[in-house]
Amino acid sequence: KTTKKMTMTRKEAVRTALLLLSLCAIAGFVMAVDHNKFRKCDQSGFCRRNRELAKQQEGESPFAFVPNTQLALPSGDRFVSEVVNRINDHRFRLEVSSYGDDVFRVHLNEKQPLRPRYEPADALLPHLTPKAPSKKTDSEDRLFGSVEINQSPLSFKFFDPQTGELLVEANGRGLLNFEELRHRPVEEKKPESEINIPIEDNSADEDDDEHLVAEPKQEEPTVSPYKTFSTDGHWNERFSNHDDPKPFGPSSVGIDFTFHNTENVYGIPEHASSFSLKTTVGKTDPYRLYNLDVFEYELDQTMALYGSVPFMLAQRKDGKTVGLFFLNASEMWIDIQHFSELSIPKVETHWFSESGVLDFFVLTGPTPKDVMSQYAKLTGLPQLPPTFSIAYHQCRWNYRDQEDVATVDSKFDENDIPYDVIWLDIEHTDGKRYFTWDVTKFPDSTKMIDSIAAKGRKMVTIVDPHIKQDSHYRLYDSASSGDLLVKNSDSNSEFQGSCWPGNSVYPDFSSPRVRQWWADQFQLDKYRGSTLDLFTWNDMNEPSVFNFPEVTMPKDVRHNGGSCGPDISLSVLPPSPNNNFLQTSSSSSSSSSSSALCKDLEALGENHPFEHRDVHNMYGFWLHQATFTGLILRDPNHNQRPFVLSRAFFAGSQRYGAIWTGDNGAEWSHLAAAQPMLLSLSVAGISFCGADVGGFFGNPDAELMERWYQAGAFHPFFRGHAHLDSKRREPYLFPEKTTNIIRSALRQRYSLLPLWYTLFHEASVSGVSPMRPLWFEFPSETKTFSIEDQFLVGSDLLVKPITTSNTFSTNVYFPGSEKWFELDTWTVVDPASLPPSRYQKVDAPAERIPVFQRGGSIVPRRERPRRSSQAMINDPFTLLVALDSKASAKGELYLDDGVSFDAQTKKFFHQRLFSFSDGKLVSSTIHKSEEYKDLSQLERIVVLGLTSRPSSVSVVDPRTGETRVLETQLGPNNSLIVKKPNVFVTDDWTISFSF
Repeated sequence: KTTKKMTMTRKEAVRTALLLLSLCAIAGFVMAVDHNKFRKCDQSGFCRRNRELAKQQEGESPFAFVPNTQLALPSGDRFVSEVVNRINDHRFRLEVSSYGDDVFRVHLNEKQPLRPRYEPADALLPHLTPKAPSKKTDSEDRLFGSVEINQSPLSFKFFDPQTGELLVEANGRGLLNFEELRHRPVEEKKPESEINIPIEDNSADEDDDEHLVAEPKQEEPTVSPYKTFSTDGHWNERFSNHDDPKPFGPSSVGIDFTFHNTENVYGIPEHASSFSLKTTVGKTDPYRLYNLDVFEYELDQTMALYGSVPFMLAQRKDGKTVGLFFLNASEMWIDIQHFSELSIPKVETHWFSESGVLDFFVLTGPTPKDVMSQYAKLTGLPQLPPTFSIAYHQCRWNYRDQEDVATVDSKFDENDIPYDVIWLDIEHTDGKRYFTWDVTKFPDSTKMIDSIAAKGRKMVTIVDPHIKQDSHYRLYDSASSGDLLVKNSDSNSEFQGSCWPGNSVYPDFSSPRVRQWWADQFQLDKYRGSTLDLFTWNDMNEPSVFNFPEVTMPKDVRHNGGSCGPDISLSVLPPSPNNNFLQTSSSSSSSSSSSALCKDLEALGENHPFEHRDVHNMYGFWLHQATFTGLILRDPNHNQRPFVLSRAFFAGSQRYGAIWTGDNGAEWSHLAAAQPMLLSLSVAGISFCGADVGGFFGNPDAELMERWYQAGAFHPFFRGHAHLDSKRREPYLFPEKTTNIIRSALRQRYSLLPLWYTLFHEASVSGVSPMRPLWFEFPSETKTFSIEDQFLVGSDLLVKPITTSNTFSTNVYFPGSEKWFELDTWTVVDPASLPPSRYQKVDAPAERIPVFQRGGSIVPRRERPRRSSQAMINDPFTLLVALDSKASAKGELYLDDGVSFDAQTKKFFHQRLFSFSDGKLVSSTIHKSEEYKDLSQLERIVVLGLTSRPSSVSVVDPRTGETRVLETQLGPNNSLIVKKPNVFVTDDWTISFSF
């Protein structure tokens, strides 16, 4: 939502907004983001310094091994050494670890920091420990068979474990920068206007070093760009009339990475930019990762948005994929430069963050799916969402009252339009007090929720992290008296900021105790008027603070939690090897480095506070985690899968629910931007993601709504949403033609829910997202590397949304060697007939967008129109069989109860493999549960790609032994329809086609 400062009444604000919109229309311009509210690189001291280093650096890096400090541990999984910065003799501890055969970690921290430096261990899985490689390689001179470390100057090379090819080089350009914490020398304590002091006056000063590390001096390089830097911004920075004091001086860490034999890199969401990341050096600001509430964001920008995942994938020219995960929760910038003209192309990247330690993982693949699996082993697998949450959601800011909700619900039914969830925004509360209801508008919320649930539907209410400062408000009183709030820089007084309720305070979610307290607020006796059919939306959790720079929390406020100590207790849940919901790690148990951090804190005799600058990008993650936990614990049996949508996110957020792309606009350009933004999220592990259908701001016309619903039906998270000032735009309010098109798009989504649920299950066990770029499945086709206006759903559906007005045909790229069949008309595209470009022009009438099924696949569908996904339980299935060039195909189906954890904890699920070859369609068991009963039968089979019609089709019923000859019918484009096999999909059976 917007983040305009609330200094007037709601009616006044609405009138003012309408007036401004009218003036904008008269003046002929469009409202857009106010760039003056947000920092650029040249307004950030550490960004300037690191970019300056990149421009000036010549010769060797000043970092090197300290002789005779190297040790390879007997376990074979770790190597440690002491490292020195030869400019000032400051010492560091280096640890290089192996996590099996394909993941390697480099961790560098000060040997004796003045205070502990923050590490976001909660982003990692608990009990993540190094593991020695199991595979033998030919390179015995390399660490773990894959890593070469140059001792002086310090650099790292990572090689393919199988082929020995160079994949990634770290600090090859000598840009490693680690600004040690320091006391400000007395002679430097002067007005901030006098800040242009050479760096040798403090960091290389003998007295200044004395309190840091008592080690003998070494020779300094005779020339070093580090010595010429200004100290501008070391001790204080000023932006937007606010000071940002830094009592321990500069603390930035940075390093360069070069991806070899590479032209394309992806990931590091969230940005409204291209999927294949562009060159920034000499052109734009670096890509910024700093969670921010950005009002009406613009496109094709490197500026930060709502979430941050510091994970990048490189797709090599040889088809191999490499991943890089830079574990740091502070503000981060990433410069990129492509060298595609070289005989062996490369992409140079430069990563630098404001604070923390240097901690990165290299994931060697070699396939895209391997990289995603390796990343999931570090940060966790995506949650398997409840079935209702992958269907359609209807939302706006705001449905006015209980009667309005009932009307919208009934109108969907009257118009035969399916939906599963209706949402309430901030206006449902009592004066923006979360966990409450405005009883004048919603006098009986329990009755309202129950009436929606009676139709198999759910409700969602918004719960933001800011708490109205009101001594009569239960939540504020509990948080304040319990010492649970973020503090000012004095570490004592409560930090106060402005948000929707006016003066607000913010829970300190860095503390496990606070997260447990927050989770407890979802208990039904505390969140009065809620039921188990009510789920949650976390917005404004960057966090958004209206009256401070960049619309967020000041960097010097304090988090006293430290994220050490016992985490949220979920011991009441039954154990399971695949309990993704148990992945709520704490710093004290997540890794060796995080354990060391907690020991450092304990040595200080206190739970040492961290500044907000250290933890900023984790704030929304912690809120998402705590809310997710609360929805589990409110159920007496702890056996209901949560659904939580969050706007802010970090690495590991996939464990807790869905993410959306924030406050987009009702413009064709924003519809087009949805595809690359969602692909960037998907390859960064955020698999359950979507963009607001229709655009949050503005008033889409009928054609834009039609095309957006058609595209949204193939996005993982599918929600229509609109701003308070937008016209009502429920699907039934449009002209009949548009309503019919939207209804058709929604029904297509519902018919494919079995496929979507199967793909979400795949993500929950492999880390591979349902929405995929073309190169995920066709990594050797270099032409796919730059395609961002098409995508795959799973491995077998190719989708090309229409994102421009008045467009009724489009060029589609068809990868691979097999035929593609249009999903609705079953028209075939033969790769043998494609031009060298592999593009072919296809029809895209108003009623549909191009969607094609790959030859060699079987897609399960449920085609009976229903009002909700719950109403589809036990509906019969249709199998859409698209044959490949060998007249074969295969596909899977996953089934469970769609609501509980029984599939994970008790293995109550069915997983089927369907295969077609040699004229037989076979259903075989991957996993079958006798305890979980599913009564769904197979109603219809459609076979595409047959060269001749069979003389008969028959089945032996596995339950009766009866042989039945089945009725067949020719369909469009030489398809064959087999009617009423009437076998249970969870049984083993064979259907024979005789020719």
